[in-house]
Amino acid sequence: MVFVIGLSAVALSMDESAFLALCLLAISWYVQVAAACRKCHDIGWSGWMQLIPLIALYLLFAPGDREANQYGDPPE
Repeated sequence: MVFVIGLSAVALSMDESAFLALCLLAISWYVQVAAACRKCHDIGWSGWMQLIPLIALYLLFAPGDREANQYGDPPE
């Protein structure tokens, strides 16, 4: 993804700060999706559940499973 952004930045002749902002946006989006998927698995849901609007609010406060579920052991 960063490679594609880099190629488009060169094609559009962006300056370095705009390129770095796009890279940071791409990386932070990826990390947010990965963390939400991990939280969904922690409470026993599929990672696709994060696509439901406003489910992120619930994921912030939902307690995780205390025992193992279909996605593995609980984090220690």
